[in-house]
Amino acid sequence: MRRSKKYLMIFVLLLGQHQVQAAITCTGSSVTADYSIRSGSGSLHSMRVQDQDGLGTCYANALSLALEANLGTPVSAQQLAVLYGVNRNSTSGNAVTERYADGMVKKNFAEGGFTCDTFNIVKARTPNYLCSRANVPIENLARPSGQREIMNAMAQFYDRFNQFKSSSPDEARAFSSTIRNIYSTQQTVVTQRCLAMAAEAGSGSAVGSALQEQLGSYCVDQYDKYKSYLEAAEQLRTRLAAIPNNSAHAAERTEVAAYLAHAEENGRIAKQKIQSIGSVLDDADLDGRPDSPIAPGEIVFNTCAIRPPVLSQINSQYLPAVARTFANGDGQRPGATMMGSSTSPGPLRSFLSTTGLFPSITNAPTFPNEIFNNPSGSPMSEAEIQAQLRQDIYRVVPSLCRRNQAWTDMKDSTTFRQAYYRARRMCLGSELGDAVSELFSGLGVLTAGSLPTDAIIQSLTQVDRPLSEYFLGAISPDCLADSSVTPHPGRIQIPSTMSCNKMDFPAYINDHLDRAELLRRLGRRGTRNPNALAITRQYQREEGARHLRNMVDGQLHQGNGNPVMLDFCTAFLRDSSADSNFGDQAACGTAGQTHAFHALNVVGHRCRNGKTEYQLQNSWGQGCGSYVRPPAGTAATVDPDLNRATGTPIYECDAANGNVWVPEDVVVRNMRGAQYLSR
Repeated sequence: MRRSKKYLMIFVLLLGQHQVQAAITCTGSSVTADYSIRSGSGSLHSMRVQDQDGLGTCYANALSLALEANLGTPVSAQQLAVLYGVNRNSTSGNAVTERYADGMVKKNFAEGGFTCDTFNIVKARTPNYLCSRANVPIENLARPSGQREIMNAMAQFYDRFNQFKSSSPDEARAFSSTIRNIYSTQQTVVTQRCLAMAAEAGSGSAVGSALQEQLGSYCVDQYDKYKSYLEAAEQLRTRLAAIPNNSAHAAERTEVAAYLAHAEENGRIAKQKIQSIGSVLDDADLDGRPDSPIAPGEIVFNTCAIRPPVLSQINSQYLPAVARTFANGDGQRPGATMMGSSTSPGPLRSFLSTTGLFPSITNAPTFPNEIFNNPSGSPMSEAEIQAQLRQDIYRVVPSLCRRNQAWTDMKDSTTFRQAYYRARRMCLGSELGDAVSELFSGLGVLTAGSLPTDAIIQSLTQVDRPLSEYFLGAISPDCLADSSVTPHPGRIQIPSTMSCNKMDFPAYINDHLDRAELLRRLGRRGTRNPNALAITRQYQREEGARHLRNMVDGQLHQGNGNPVMLDFCTAFLRDSSADSNFGDQAACGTAGQTHAFHALNVVGHRCRNGKTEYQLQNSWGQGCGSYVRPPAGTAATVDPDLNRATGTPIYECDAANGNVWVPEDVVVRNMRGAQYLSR
């Protein structure tokens, strides 16, 4: 009998040791089928990829997607971040920016937060409405990087003004009206300048435009391709000449010859495209002869000189057509587009397709419209096109020109301080003058009409009001303006029954472990088992996976899908072996660590090779460069234009939709919390 007990305990101990290596499988579970709320009739099937632009607002981006899934309308993440930051700032001092030693803004008051805390703060407000994303212009920029510039510039201006207010309270009271008057005066001052520019465009005597720059850039890009095809063709000719011309090598010769023909044809097409636009100054004749060797350290600029007939057509046809298209003066006329359609072409399509400047090129049917393709090769959106050609719109529409030229003057600190002295007979300090300059420079990144002029002035004139009124009044004037309309078209009401539920990891798992099961796994020696730590961690991982799976399964399959918000230690995005919960790594975000906390959403699940994977929707824009393992001893080099990176892909990534599939065990090892909304 004693021997039987001995063998039984050995078996239990071995069972416990076996658990160390046990795989967490999805066989037989409810997550075996592929499912995503980003597709079909899922609640986020039509969501637009968010890009937080380096701002620490991931918590607000994750919450905004959860609210969108529940309320059916895209919600402003910037409003959520501002409200959370204002609440936190009320108890942590007046400065709303944190700076580096050189004075540059490190972060603003709205960066870094928590999803459920933010939800509770917003819901507790009176009234507790949300702003739709459509009513917050800076979240709809064609160039996402504008968000960071604008938010940081506004925060810095607010700080500088408060310092000014402390030292000159009487002058501070007059500051807002003075700013408004200076801006209005500057618009009057530049009126004649703008009228002259518009007249030049109409007469065909103008020089230079944003379209010319775009054509020149495309010309140089094609030149680089042309040279690459020439080099490839030369190498292929050498290789073909070295292959014996006999039946034994016929297949190889055929293959190389096909590659050679491909390189020569594409080189010919690239050459035709270049010559349709202009000539590259470093190799104007493009005769195929190799350039002279480049000396070590020498930098060569391939500048494209636009053909005179093209310049003439830009001035005589394109610019006047832009003026007519945007004649109402605010750049927002419904249907006013640069490209237009084949049946109703805009000024850009007319210029590219009907002027006859570009010859038909064999095997390139999309040229010249492809000049306005984005890096992925698909046509630019209207917002992207207008962002590229913003200066042309400003140039030929007098009212927009006045605004742009006034911006140009106001963002020069010296010019602004001189204007302030003329208005008030007072010298402003350089710090406040520079802050105003940076604010106007930040606002200058916007596309035509994306932020109403009134909002620009409002962001300045409300600087002496509470922080929330200053920020929200500028970024979302349409949503926050008083209105007798009920319900307000720009506002979304939070249901009174909605709440935010959270589960902290790994604390929740540790508190809910089945102690009896853990002791069974540890065996007779209990905590003295030499594998006790490994066995315990394995059990924690399994329980973490079980709790997370139950939550994800329950929420994603509720109605049209309720995403789960997760907090992470981000090391796993570049290293699938990272373990910030159960491993020996230093705590997330501590000194010496290159990773910190991040929040995103679980929007799908599937089973691959017997293991569960979760679809994580990020807010880092499109592309997959953030999910690679850098080459040994180097940092990953991300090429945003090509949506690729130097390194080894770690996870399956959907570049266009900004999400990635991550194994369940990796998620459990690195998640710090899970949250979801309920009603």
